[in-house]
This record gives sequence, structure tokens and C-alpha cells, in this order.
Amino acid sequence: MDKEQQEARWRRLASLRDSGLTYAEIAVLVGLSRARVHQIVTGYDQILGAYQSQTALARQRGTLLQAAGGRCQGCNKEADLIIHHRDQNCANNERRNLLVICRACHVLLHQDALQNGRGNRPNKSPRLEATLRNALSQMGGRATTAKLADHTGRSPKGVATVLGQMPDVRFLGRVPRWGARWELQPPPH
Repeated sequence: MDKEQQEARWRRLASLRDSGLTYAEIAVLVGLSRARVHQIVTGYDQILGAYQSQTALARQRGTLLQAAGGRCQGCNKEADLIIHHRDQNCANNERRNLLVICRACHVLLHQDALQNGRGNRPNKSPRLEATLRNALSQMGGRATTAKLADHTGRSPKGVATVLGQMPDVRFLGRVPRWGARWELQPPPH
């Protein structure tokens, strides 16, 4: 993207912000993350720290994709994968904060958060989180997406999306015909 295109993009995003829209609402409209919209509008993306964070994430990308089996942890697609920051902080590149998902699931995460009035918090519901946490405990701390979906009566995609947002649940890898395998992490001492 050349300078002129960058300037036009900045003007468009800034005018949307000036019209009273939040960064999260603008992000849904233009197909970017809330954090990226904020960076563009405020000029933060030109600071060296953002570059260093992106570089660190780029170094981790291959490892993360391999751990996810080259598939979306939400819908199991193989194409168009990105790395999502669970806490919406693009500088926090700790492995437990990163989720491999396709662009479609990424947009759904942010749209769901907006539509349910939770700002940019992408979990489905605290009650579903508690149900999944309880189910994992009953199953010895480890279970597949399919078993948890059967136990809760929810869709496997919905269950995987919520599990992927829970900080105390770790993605262990893919299991043929059963989807992903998840593990409940013990609480910190």
C-alpha cells in the first residue's frame, strides 16, 4: 500500500471515528481488528514497538499453525488462517493468548461481541464457559470438541470458539473425526 492509499484509509477511518462510532464498530464495518483500527487512527502503528510485536508474532506463526494442525480452531477450515489475540492486546504474544482461526471465524468473534453488548470481549457467555469448565473437570480435565458439544448440546464450532477464548483451557491438537482436544489448566497458586 503506497502513501496515498494509507492516507486515504486513515481519513476514512478517522471520519468514521469522528461520526461517533467506536473502534470495535469500525472494525466490523471495514473487516479489520479493533486493535488495528485503533493503531491506524491514532498513528500508533508507526511506533517501533508495534513493529517489534508484529515481528515476534511472525516468528511464532509457523509453530502456532503446526500446533493447530494447519486448521482453524473454530471451524476446522484449512484456508485463510490468521492469529487472533484472545485479550485483544496485539503486543501480548504469549502462546496461551494466541488462537489460530480463519478470517470468517475472526469476524464472527468480533461481531458476536458487538451484538451482545460486551464491547470487544469475544466469549459466548460466562454461563457456557462455566458449563464447559465443569464438563472438562468431569471428564478428567481433557476432552475433545465433539464430546463437549454432545455434553452441552451446543454445536462443535460454538464450543471450540468459546474454548479457544478461555484463558484456563489449552488447545492440545487435532484428533481425527473428533475435532480438537482441550485440557483444563490448573488454577495458578
